[in-house]
Formats: sequence, structure tokens, C-alpha cells
Amino acid sequence: MQHVAERCEQWPSLELVVLAVPRLDCASALVQLLGAVGRHCAGFQRLSADRLPEQIAMALASFLAALSTVGCLTQLTSLDLKPHQDAGALLLSPLGRLAALTSLRFAGCAYAASGRWLPPGLRKLHLAGRSRTWPGIGGASWLDCVGACTGLESLQLLWLEARDLGIKPHLYDGLSVFYDSLKQLTRLTELTGCAREANDMPDENNGDDSEDEEAEARFYGFDSRRLLAAAPHLRRLAFYVFHKGSFMQLRPAVQGSLGSLRSHAADLEVLAVHVVSPAPSPPSFPRLHTLHASFYNRDSYPGEPLHAVFPALRVLTLGTPWCRYDGIVAWEAVASLTTLERLCVVAGPPECALKLEGWLNTLLACGALQRLRLCSVKGVSFAELLELSRAPQLRRIQVEGCTFDTELTPRALEVALKACAGRERAFQAIARANHPHLSPCLLDDDAFH
Repeated sequence: MQHVAERCEQWPSLELVVLAVPRLDCASALVQLLGAVGRHCAGFQRLSADRLPEQIAMALASFLAALSTVGCLTQLTSLDLKPHQDAGALLLSPLGRLAALTSLRFAGCAYAASGRWLPPGLRKLHLAGRSRTWPGIGGASWLDCVGACTGLESLQLLWLEARDLGIKPHLYDGLSVFYDSLKQLTRLTELTGCAREANDMPDENNGDDSEDEEAEARFYGFDSRRLLAAAPHLRRLAFYVFHKGSFMQLRPAVQGSLGSLRSHAADLEVLAVHVVSPAPSPPSFPRLHTLHASFYNRDSYPGEPLHAVFPALRVLTLGTPWCRYDGIVAWEAVASLTTLERLCVVAGPPECALKLEGWLNTLLACGALQRLRLCSVKGVSFAELLELSRAPQLRRIQVEGCTFDTELTPRALEVALKACAGRERAFQAIARANHPHLSPCLLDDDAFH
């Protein structure tokens, strides 16, 4: 770092500095580097620090705050801070003094006494647990200060525990604190992420010795009406409940009928929803292009063709790999989506039974469909899938962990699909015997890394 610091004056237009796995004894060199960047690099805006030792991560937060206070690094607008997975809870209060910061990504655990550690000028906030196998961000301290970020537009919360959303054990209305915080974010247009259904252990460093310390907080999902009332300007809404079983299980956290989304129907562009009740006259979603929907039963489907409800839909995921979800896929309803380009159908663990209604080859009516993916679906018709492969617009069929009405090996299925399609260069067939390790959903791929 010292070697780089001595040459910073040669790079006045430098915009990004990346720190990856620094040594424990680099604190003084780190101060020298940040000071040199602040003095000589007028274009410096972004800092990414990955897998930092606990002491270096806390020192970095303090260095940045101190330099910002004395007039250095005032142009720093984006910070990506990821401590090493073994790091404990961090005291993050210095981050609150980074007045110019508009984008913050933090993956780790915040100490409960961090106070108002979120910079008030944020427009994008990404908070994540250490990993999907070690979730949790240390409790709800972030909710105490996020309301001051009145310009926040995008909020992503990954691998959270129920307590991180302000949920307390034994409380029926456990999300009131979360909803109240959202009401203060009057410019919020994006809410994505996932939280675990139940905690495995009491909250880390919460300092609470009450009898509830050993109790279990649970996150079952959001009531669609209350969530949308708290965030009236959402355009992208894809939040999930997750459960760690033999493979990662996700289901949309927003629950209700399509009618319960009426207030946002005109503006939503991306949506993940668990449809649990019927809506005979659902609203139209004219701007929605990406949808993940799990329909509880046939009555929860709209009482009219899906194309009338979702006229601009291009990407659709149906079903969910959840241990208590059976659900239904109505092929005829899907076939009405004339703008659909990508379709993924996903079922749950072996003990669950996703019902397939109608004939798969009715998807031939989807004249824009280019990609079809089937995950863990049982009882797929081999003949209907072969017929569908002949559709000239279809470029890719991917089958993972499915069973058919005919006994097939993955290799035999690939060969048969390619032969039937008759388009060697323009068609791809992929078949795997195992279930997908990562659940199909609307979260970005980097969420799983």
C-alpha cells in the first residue's frame, strides 16, 4: 500500500480503489494510502474493501470518517465494505459521518451499539448477512437510523434474520417497526432481498437479558396491503422468505391476492408474489416485465387470460421450492402471454407435488418464448416437451431434477430434444439429474456469492 500511496499523484483521474484481503499489520499503510488518494485523486469516488480482518474493517471506518471530517475524501460517494466471514460484530458509528456517501454496501454484522451509523445522504443501501449459511446483520439497529435517509431509492436486504427486521418473539404484529421505517423513505422505488423464516439462536450482542432472549422470532412474510401502504412508490419488489434445508428454499414474502396490489399495479415493473387468494377482477399491470408468482390453487389465478393482466410480461417464474408448497401451474393460462420470452417452472422438495394442469405443448402459442427452464417438476410429459422443442423461436430448454412419464437419462433427453428441434446451432438442450443448488428467483446472481 505504501508503494501505491507514493504514486497517487500520478493518477488524478483515479475513480475506484479495491482493497482485497489486506494483512492485519497494514493499518498505518492504509491511512497513508487513503490520505494520498484524498489529496491527489480528484476523481476518486468509489472504495471496495473485501474480506477485511475485523480490526482493519473497524479501523477503515474510523479512518474514512476522520479524513472526511478534515476535508479529505469529500468526493467519496460509494463504499462497499465486506469484513472477513470470521469477523465479529463491528462498531459502525463512524460511517454515519460520511456525508457525501450515496451508495453503501455492507455484508457482515453490526454491533447493536453502533447508533446512527447510516449516512443520511444514501440513495442506495445494500445490507447482507455474512452468507446464506451464516445469516443475520446483528439486529435492527439499522432501522433506528434508516428513516433519516429520506432520499433512499433502493434498499436490498440479503440473508437477514427475523430479528433484523425488528420482529420480536411472541408479538403478533411483529413488522410494525419495519413498516413505520419504510413510511419515512418517501422516494423508495426498489425493495429486494430475503430473510430467514426463523432464527437458530438469540440475537448477537443485543444486550437483552429478558426472558425472551432464548425465544424464537419468526418471519412469515409481508402483508401486501400494509407493505404497499408503507412504500407507495415501489416499482421493483422482490423479497423472499428463505429456509435452509437439503437445498436452498425460497418463497415470495409478499402474500395476498393480485387485487391487493391494485394501488401499485400501474407502476410495478418487477414483482415476486405468493398469490394465496382469488381476485376475480384483478387490475392490469401494464409496466410489469418480470414476475415470480406462486399460485396457491387454481382459484388464485385471475378470472381472465394472463395476457390481459400482464400485457408486457417478458420473464416469468412460476412455483417455488418451498417445503410446504404444492401449488399449481396452468399451462393454458401461461400460453396467453404472447410477449413472454423466458419461462421458469420450479417445484418444491420431493414430498411436495406441484400440480400441472393442461398440456405443456400449449406453450407453442407463446410466439416470443425463447427459453424454458423446468426445475424439480414431477411427471412432465416427454412427448409434449418434444413437440414444444420444435417451436422455431425456442432457443434453449433446461431441465434440472425433473421426472417424466417415460424413464430417461439426462443424456438421452438432451439428444432427443436436439434431434426433434432440428436446429443444431440455434437450439440448446441442457438436462441434469440433480435439483438446482440455488433456487430460481428474481434476486441478482451476486446475492448467492
